Amino acid sequence: MRTFEAADLEATRRLMYGLVVPRPIAWVTTADAHGRTNLAPFSFFTVVSTRPAMMGLAITPDHTSEVHKDTWRNLDVTGELVIHSVSEADAQAMHASSRPLPAEHSEIAELGLATEPSELVAPPRLCTADSALECRVETRLRPGQEEFFVVRVLRAHVAEALSDAAGHIDISALDPVARVGRHYAHLAEHYRLG
Repeated sequence: MRTFEAADLEATRRLMYGLVVPRPIAWVTTADAHGRTNLAPFSFFTVVSTRPAMMGLAITPDHTSEVHKDTWRNLDVTGELVIHSVSEADAQAMHASSRPLPAEHSEIAELGLATEPSELVAPPRLCTADSALECRVETRLRPGQEEFFVVRVLRAHVAEALSDAAGHIDISALDPVARVGRHYAHLAEHYRLG
């Protein structure tokens, strides 16, 4: 068995990316104070609470310059976001939205993605996404390099084909894309124990 010291930050980063898998992807729309939109995927993403509904999203500064990403800046100013699920059908567009663009350019426009207005927050919802969670920042923490945003879900929109009236999700229909290490994967098989 190999031993790695936590002080070796690069090795630790690679271990975290490789051992904590699969990681769901939050495909996030935000808007700045002038209404310019941003779209970016994040795999440091999880459920924080169900009562009330809260999600967690860790945002790393740009690795090359330590400059905050557009999503971070927009959340810092407006505190509003929409988290979308990513299915296999949207995987290519999601990956393309991860490329850096100047703040005045919108990934949504660059990729030609259709949007519709959200109901409770300023950032728009992606028309192609099977789910959209309209959220507002509740609190934030800075435990390390990443800043961790805890966001409250204000309203959820889910495609009818994905859920029943009680909110149970059909995972096969959702066909979620996840990060596994530096690669992508989807959940082709799932099963129950017991």
